[in-house]
Amino acid sequence: MKRSIRIIAVILFSVITVGLLFTKPSLAQTSASTPKLLTPTLQVDIPGIKFSEGKIEGNVLKVNYLGDYIAGIYKYLIGISTTITIVMLMIGGLQWTLGASSQENISKAKKRINNALIGLVLLLSVYAILFIVNPNLTILKTPEIQVIQYANLESVITSAVESCKDVKGTAQKCSVTTLKNPSGWSSSLTDTVNSVATTQGVDAILLATHIQKETSGNINYSRGIGPCGEIGISQFMPTTFESIVGQQCCTTVAAKNVNNREAYGKMCDNGAIETWPPKTSDIPNCNTSICGNCQVAMTSCIDYFDTSKPNGVQNSVTATAKLIKYNLSNGRIAGDIALAMCAYNGSGKQAATYAQEASKIYEDFCKTSGGTLGGTTP
Repeated sequence: MKRSIRIIAVILFSVITVGLLFTKPSLAQTSASTPKLLTPTLQVDIPGIKFSEGKIEGNVLKVNYLGDYIAGIYKYLIGISTTITIVMLMIGGLQWTLGASSQENISKAKKRINNALIGLVLLLSVYAILFIVNPNLTILKTPEIQVIQYANLESVITSAVESCKDVKGTAQKCSVTTLKNPSGWSSSLTDTVNSVATTQGVDAILLATHIQKETSGNINYSRGIGPCGEIGISQFMPTTFESIVGQQCCTTVAAKNVNNREAYGKMCDNGAIETWPPKTSDIPNCNTSICGNCQVAMTSCIDYFDTSKPNGVQNSVTATAKLIKYNLSNGRIAGDIALAMCAYNGSGKQAATYAQEASKIYEDFCKTSGGTLGGTTP
């Protein structure tokens, strides 16, 4: 009688435990829109493993693939273990039946049956105890991954000229074209700007605005340090260079960080320095060595002007003036100061802000130079 009660109790416990085992707590429901997500594909199909769908709540991706995999493996092993237990029970029962005349064989059969039942109970009890104490103990926490928002690169990476069409400046043309008393500038840099502006036939106020916006007039501006230690006061973005010169920047060698900050680019062809304008005859003492003595050097498709070398400041300001002159003479940009600064700085979201800030600098330079604003935009 006692044996029958024990057997019935074991059977009931097994049924209840297996029922708990295959009861899957559902994830919290959400009304968030969930795009189609990829689910893992197993190289070896394991019965019982079914991956749940991922969810995107706000900007967080929640997936439970690892929990699904472990739960599936556990269920699969439970099934195998149950099958083995049944086989061992059958062997024990057969051994008991065939060995009825031998007390030793009956004892071995009982021991085999008891061991099989104890093993199954222990295997099922691990999950059952955890589930009864706290169901959360049987659930792996869903990993939460920050979603990277999609960016339409086509609308961001455009040519400098195209992105500047809708940019408008506020500055009107200054009544004078000679730069005087710019705040924070040395007299030598002021004289150089006026001299170059006269030689190149450009407005000195506009030329000074370019330099001030890029470097605040500091010829030792650290952001313009190139891979060879050259110090510059002007930089041309790749899109600007391509729009102005009409040729693509060199892209042969892998990109590198040329100043340990923000300027990334690609070195040119076999390592030779490219110059702007793209004719070495315009640049005195220019060679093709990476650390050569080019006064105006374009490395990584960004122009660096080494002001620490002889005539470095003169050549740097000259190159900037040539860029302005090239733009205006070839109809690349309108005469408006905002458009000029936008095309100079390149394309992108910051072009409008850049242009407005440049307009303010132009106005200030005009006033300190003794001029007034009015008439056609510069």
